[in-house]
Amino acid sequence: MNDRFYKLTTTAGETTLNMAEVSAYSVVEIQEGMLKKNTYEVEIHLRSGTIFTTKMTESQMTVWEDVFFPKAVVKDE
Repeated sequence: MNDRFYKLTTTAGETTLNMAEVSAYSVVEIQEGMLKKNTYEVEIHLRSGTIFTTKMTESQMTVWEDVFFPKAVVKDE
């Protein structure tokens, strides 16, 4: 199996994740007011127990979910 990697900015700095090691992620939507789009605070949990925290825009969140849940794997029932 080919490893897939995802690069993002976290509270620890520039982080490159091996997606095979990500076990879960938690999302909190942050209301930015009427004039700004909402952002998302995301905690990324690795198998090792390490947790990275990052802040994402809506478009970054969409890309993240496409990487985490590839359309070829997820099936609508």
